[in-house]
Amino acid sequence: MADPFKAENDDEWSQWFDALHEYHKAKVIKAVTGASNEFSLRDSNITHLPHRFFNESRGLTKLNLYECTSLAALPESFGQLQALTKLDLYDCTSLAALPEPLGQLQALTTLYLGYCSSLAALPESLGQLQALTELSLTNCTSLAALPEPLG
Repeated sequence: MADPFKAENDDEWSQWFDALHEYHKAKVIKAVTGASNEFSLRDSNITHLPHRFFNESRGLTKLNLYECTSLAALPESFGQLQALTKLDLYDCTSLAALPEPLGQLQALTTLYLGYCSSLAALPESLGQLQALTELSLTNCTSLAALPEPLG
């Protein structure tokens, strides 16, 4: 599957894209071209998502990173997904923190963080998610407290 941004010499993007399995590359292309508003890398070996992904995928409504056990962090540009309604980070056991711009996702209704055993803290901005109706924190064993607005 051809890299849609290869000609732009974006090294971070190219290295990340080249490391994906072919079936994941097809999903990435659909997300960044707007051909799909849902994206899943369920059970993949990714360690991160490049800023470019979020810059190019602003129309996403559902992001499924379920069981991406090597995913360590999400970039600050994550807050650009203004249309996102569902975020599934269930069983992302290496995820230690969420970016503060999470609070910018005003359309977010569902946030699954269950079994994110390395998640030590939640951003204070989580309390700004007025549309949030479902939050799963099951077995987030490293999580010591909730942000003040939720506590």
